[in-house]
Amino acid sequence: MLAVPWFAQPTYPYTNLAAKRWGGRVSWRTATSYDATKAFTKALSENATRNSVLTKLQQTNLSLSETSGEPLQFLKSGDRNTDPLLVRVIPKSNNFSEYDFQIIQD
Repeated sequence: MLAVPWFAQPTYPYTNLAAKRWGGRVSWRTATSYDATKAFTKALSENATRNSVLTKLQQTNLSLSETSGEPLQFLKSGDRNTDPLLVRVIPKSNNFSEYDFQIIQD
């Protein structure tokens, strides 16, 4: 069992777009990097300074349609405001020497 910040859900448009673009399912690392890039890009503006970028990042509020599938906001600590998801490691059905992940539902 592992805790991850994101898991590929078939209902997320990003999941299908990224899989098509990269030729397979993407990991939480790819999805959270995508979200961070979207937030940083939105925080940049003409004549941006360190302080203006930091302030805009702290005020980030991206909808699920602008991210990898979940709204993006940050806590005062700077951490992403999200609950971790639990996944279990399972053998792939067609190849027992390879593994996959399965989300554990509440």
